[in-house]
Order: sequence, then structure tokens, then C-alpha cells
Amino acid sequence: MFAKQKNSLKPFCNLRWKALALISVAILLASCGDSRNGLTIAAVGPLTGAAAARGKDLERAVRMAVDEANAAGGVNGKKVLVDVYDDGDQPARARELALKIASTTPALAVLGQVASQAAVAAGQVYKEQGIVAVTGAASEARVTRDNPWFFRLFRDASGQGRFLADYVRYRFGARQIAVIRDVGTAGDEFASALRDRAKSDGIRISADLEFTPKEAHDHARLDEIAQKLSSLPKGQIIVLGTQYGDTPDLLRVLRDKLGSFPSLGYSSLATDNLSKQFAEAESARHTPGYYTDGFTVAAPQLPDVAEYTQMAFASRYKARYDADPSPEGVRWYEGARMILQAARATGVGGANRAEDRRRIRDWIAARKRADSAAEGVGGPFILTTITMSSAGSRSERFTRGD
Repeated sequence: MFAKQKNSLKPFCNLRWKALALISVAILLASCGDSRNGLTIAAVGPLTGAAAARGKDLERAVRMAVDEANAAGGVNGKKVLVDVYDDGDQPARARELALKIASTTPALAVLGQVASQAAVAAGQVYKEQGIVAVTGAASEARVTRDNPWFFRLFRDASGQGRFLADYVRYRFGARQIAVIRDVGTAGDEFASALRDRAKSDGIRISADLEFTPKEAHDHARLDEIAQKLSSLPKGQIIVLGTQYGDTPDLLRVLRDKLGSFPSLGYSSLATDNLSKQFAEAESARHTPGYYTDGFTVAAPQLPDVAEYTQMAFASRYKARYDADPSPEGVRWYEGARMILQAARATGVGGANRAEDRRRIRDWIAARKRADSAAEGVGGPFILTTITMSSAGSRSERFTRGD
């Protein structure tokens, strides 16, 4: 009798496991449904850590671009999807995520990274796996050097260094400047180019100081830097080749020690979030803007002289997020739109991932003339190629075609 009961349970058990198997398949298909029916973009940046504000700019911009595209009917009849990843600006994590995105996801392109070191680590994977990436923040030339799958939407750190050397000469009539750089970051490249151009412009480097990222929050080390600068003439221009997350403590120590002085920095500092870092200290001890007054940064987009399309974008961004877009936010939005332009123009449909990725890359790489420039809210983009004759290597970046 018991044996019969045992046997009678077998069909039920088989049916139960078959049912569970069918449910599992259904769940799996449902989880893959959006990816199969849509076109996916991956966005990678620091959503946590010292540079989380810059990662937030990236996420906001790409989500806005994708939502606007979908509201207009999608791309090639398909919904656009975005997957956002947090690399924490860490090279090892960036490479790990790049491998995951390139080999196990339907992503057709990547928008990222923020830190140059993370971009270089991920870029090798993008190149090996054949997936195009566009950055609106990583400024070191080596990010795109000899990598036909990685594109930058703005002037690299060296170009910004040369530009700011010329700027301090012609805007301030400076005959000498002090330089502080963040070792092992894009600040090295920026400061090297700045020094070379300053020398050719007849500008003397009165102080050339450095600190490592680990020392960025070491007040004893920062006090030492401030002490060395205190012997310079009052009002000496100080140029910062420093990263966003490493700058607030440095500026705070310098201002408290030296008082007001003119200073300049490169594009990683071109965000209102920098000034917000000082709100608490200023409310307690100083007037608003005390730590950033007189601080000038190199920014590819200037809201005060923006074209109508950029002003319209900024208005939509403000309405959506109750905040003004940073220059990096503008570039991330433009990067997302460039990827979508490429997908639309080449008719990608998601059926052949490798081929679709190649077609998007080829379209972006072909934007080399004014009549084929990519659309941008700050003006059309034209891809320019720079060849370093000493090494025979090549680097490409987009410039404004206007």
C-alpha cells in the first residue's frame, strides 16, 4: 500500500519539476525580453566614491537622451535601453565590467569612463572585444591612442595644458605661475604640456609641486605645499592639474593659508558640484564662494554663449532634474545622442551584435568632414586625428565643426 502511494507520487513529482522548469524558462525569457526587443547602451562611471557627482552627471545625461529617443519612437523601430554600471573610477573594476559588458550583454556601445586610468584599463577590453566606447570625461591622450574603438568628445589633457598656458599669458599678462599636479593622473599630462608651452611663451614656473592621490586628504602634506607657496609674491597665479575628488581639500588649505589668489584648473573641475563641497565650511566661517572665487576652469561648453540647441537642452535638463547640466553632462548627453545617431544611420537591429557594434564604430569614425559631422547640442562634431611622429602612434578626438 505504501509502495503504491510512493509510485503514485512519481507522476506528480515529474509534473512538478517539469512545471518548475517551464516557469524557469519563462522567467529567463522574460528577463531577456527587453534586451532582445530593444537596442542597449551601457554607461559606466563612478556612482560611488569621491567622484560620484561626475558619475551622476553621466547617468542623468544618458537616461535623458534615451528617454527622449524613446519618446520620439525609438531607433529603427526599437526601444532604446540603458544599463548603468559603477566602476568607482577603479581600473581593475573598470576592466572587469568591460569584460562583462562586451562578452555577456547585448550592449551595442559604451558611454564612459570618467577617470583616465579606468578608461585605459577598460579600453583594452573594448579594443580586443570590438565594442565602441565614447568618453566625455577621460582626458589623457593614451585613452584613445592607438585604440580605434575609443573616442573622446573634447580636447585632451595636453591640449588643455597648452591652452591654459596661453590663457594666463594673454588674459593675465602673467610672467610666472605656480603649478600643482596630481601624480599618476591626467594631471601629469596636463602639467607637462602646460610647462612646455609656458616656457615657449616666456612664462617662468616659480613653483612646481606635486602630491599623490593618497596624499590628497593628508592635511600635513597639503600644509607643506601651502607653506612653500606662501613665499611667492601675493596674487601669484596657481594652476591646478588635479582630479575632482582630490581638489576640495587642497583648495581649502591653500585659501586658508594664502587668502585670495587667482587659480586655474582643467576640465575635470568644470562642475558646480565643486563649489558645493565648500558650502558647510563657508556658511560657518566665510562668505559663500570664498574657496572658489577667482577660480577658472577650461570648459569646452560655455553656457553664457551657448547655441540655441544647447540652451534648449539645458532648459529640459533643468526641468527634469532641477539642476543645471555640467559641461561634462552636456558631453555625455551628446555622446549618447551620437551613438543613437550611428545606430539610426546604419540601421542596426540587434540581431547580430558583433556586426552592429562594428557598424556603429565605423559610422562614428567616418565623421571627419564638415558635411558628415555628427550633431551636437553645442555644435557639430568632426573627428580629428593626431599623429605622434616620434612614436608613430595615433590619437583621435572630436572637435567642434563650427
